[in-house]
Amino acid sequence: MDIKLPNSLLRKYLQTKASAEKISEALTLCGPSVDRLHHLEDDYVYDIEVITNRVDSASAFGIAREAAAILPLFGL
Repeated sequence: MDIKLPNSLLRKYLQTKASAEKISEALTLCGPSVDRLHHLEDDYVYDIEVITNRVDSASAFGIAREAAAILPLFGL
């Protein structure tokens, strides 16, 4: 299952100073795979592949929760 998630929406649930690129990289290495990061006007959009047995990650809140657990592993 693929979802598109704007960075601005993700930031409503995630408190970090990490760039969209760093978030994308960390998620891909340890969690949901970010297939592509699009830059649109003043925002970024993540194309995220969520495996079917992880429906808890199929929302902005779920991805933010995953990122909150993963980013400290990378010092972010």
